[in-house]
Amino acid sequence: MMGKLTNQINFSDTDEWYKRIPQNSFWHKVRQWAEENLSDDDFAHLYSSNRGRPSLPPVFMLKSILIQLEKQYSDRVMEESAMFDDRVKYALCLSRTPQIKLDHATLCRYRKIFLEDEQGKKILKKTIENAAEAGLFEEANKDAVDSFMIHGAAARQSTFTMIRKATARVLRQADVEGFIEDIRQKLNRDDYLNNKKPTIDWDNIEARNKLLTEMVLDARTIALWAKENKAKISEELNQCIELLQIVAEQDIEEKDGNIAIRQGVAKDRIISVEDPQMRHGRKTTSSKTDGYKGHIMSGGIENKIITAAEITAANVPDSEPVPDLIKQRQENTGSKPDSLSGDTAYGGAETRKHIKKEKIKLIAKVPPSTNVNGCFNKDKFIIDLDNKFIECPAGVRLEIDKELGEKEICCKFPKEQCQNCDLRNQCTKSKDGRTVRIHPHEALLQKARKQQQTAEFKEEYRFRSRIERIIYCVTKNGARKGKYNGLEKNRFKLQLHTALHNIKTILSLAKKNPAIVV
Repeated sequence: MMGKLTNQINFSDTDEWYKRIPQNSFWHKVRQWAEENLSDDDFAHLYSSNRGRPSLPPVFMLKSILIQLEKQYSDRVMEESAMFDDRVKYALCLSRTPQIKLDHATLCRYRKIFLEDEQGKKILKKTIENAAEAGLFEEANKDAVDSFMIHGAAARQSTFTMIRKATARVLRQADVEGFIEDIRQKLNRDDYLNNKKPTIDWDNIEARNKLLTEMVLDARTIALWAKENKAKISEELNQCIELLQIVAEQDIEEKDGNIAIRQGVAKDRIISVEDPQMRHGRKTTSSKTDGYKGHIMSGGIENKIITAAEITAANVPDSEPVPDLIKQRQENTGSKPDSLSGDTAYGGAETRKHIKKEKIKLIAKVPPSTNVNGCFNKDKFIIDLDNKFIECPAGVRLEIDKELGEKEICCKFPKEQCQNCDLRNQCTKSKDGRTVRIHPHEALLQKARKQQQTAEFKEEYRFRSRIERIIYCVTKNGARKGKYNGLEKNRFKLQLHTALHNIKTILSLAKKNPAIVV
C-alpha cells in the first residue's frame, strides 16, 4: 500500500532553521521542482490499494535518489545524510527530527522499481515540458548533439579470467537446476569454482597455452552438452552457456589442435563477464575507456535544455544513435529540430543521408580525408562526378567508367604513369599505382564540403560548442562514472543526470529572468 508524506514540521523546527537554506541552492531547487511537478498519486499504479503496510512515500524516495545522484552519495551516506544533514532534510521536506527513516536497502529496492517503471525517461520528459511551458523553446529551433565516455563499473578482464568466471557461472546455475554433476564429469578441469586463479607458471607460454586449451575444450564440451539437452535446461542457463561460448572463442586461434591467444582484437569484443554489455572504446586517439558512451541532444534557449539522452557501448560510433535521439526529441517536445549541429563525427555520409530524410539541416563538417602512409589524401584529387573523371595532383586524368551505386568505386591510376611521376613519393608507396575510392554518396559529401566553406555555415557552426558546456555540467556530478552493470541501468542513471541538469537550468533561468514563469 502506498504511503504519503504528511507535514513533518514539529516543535523542534520552531527556530525556523529551514529558512537558512539559500533559495538558489540545489536543495531548494529540487524541493521546489518536486513540489510543483510530482505527486505521490502519480505512482499509485505501483502499489496495491488495500494490501500491505504503507510504504515510504514514492516522491520522497525519488527525491532521495536524485539527491544521491547529484551529490554522488553512496546508499549508506545517503541514509546518514537524511538523518543528520539539514540541507537533505529540507530537500526531502522532513522535520529536523524526521518521523520517517530512509535506509540503504529501501534505496536499492526503489531504484529497481523506478527503473522498471521507466521513471528516468518520464522525469526527463517532464523537465522538457516544464522548459516548453516556460517559453524556453520559443527561439530558433536549433539543437546540438555530442557524446562523452562513461567508465564501466566492472573491471576489464583477461581472456583466462573471462573463460574461468563464465564457466563457474554456468556450473553455479547448473547446480541450481540439478545438472552440475552431468557437466563436471565431462570436463578436463575441476577448479572452476575456486576463487583463486590456476596455479601455473604464468611466465611460461607453453604452460599458458596448455591451460587455455583445456579451458576452451571444456567450454566446447559444455556447449555440446547444452545442445544435446536443449529441452531440459532453462533460458538462464542457456544464456550463461552462450556467454561462455563467446568469451572462449573470441580471442583464440587454433593450429594443429593447439590453441593460443591470437594477435589482434576481435570485433565487438566482450571485455568482462561481470558486465558483458560494456566495451572498449575511444573518444580520441589518446582517450580510451572501458564501458559505455553517453549521447545527448540539447536545444532551447542557448541550447541549455537537454532534449534527448541515450547510452550505447563505448565502441559504438558517435553518429549511430542520432536517429534514436531525433525520435526521442520528437516524443519529448512534440517536434523535430529545424537544424542539428555536431562535430565531424556527425558529418559522415550515412548521418547526412538520414538527417536529409528527416528534413533537418545538418551543421557539421565532413570528416577529413586521411592517408595512413602519410601520402596525399583524397582531398588532393579532383573528383568530377558530372563529367565522370578523377584528376591526380600531377594532372593525370582517369575516366570514371562505373555508375555510383550502393558500393564504392575503386579508381586505379596506371602504374606506368605513377612510376614515372615526380610526385610519386608524396602520392603512393604501392608498386601498382595510386588507388582512390569514391564513396557511394560522394556527391552529398562534396556538396557538404563546399557548404562548410561559406560564411553562413561558419556563423552557425560556432554555436556547436555550447553543448560541450552542457556535457561538462552533466558530467561534473558523476555522469562519467557508471555505477551499475548493463545498458538498462546506466541508461536510467544518465536520464536522471540529464533531468537534474534541466531542473537546475530551468529554475536558475527563472530566477534571473522574471519573465520566465515555471
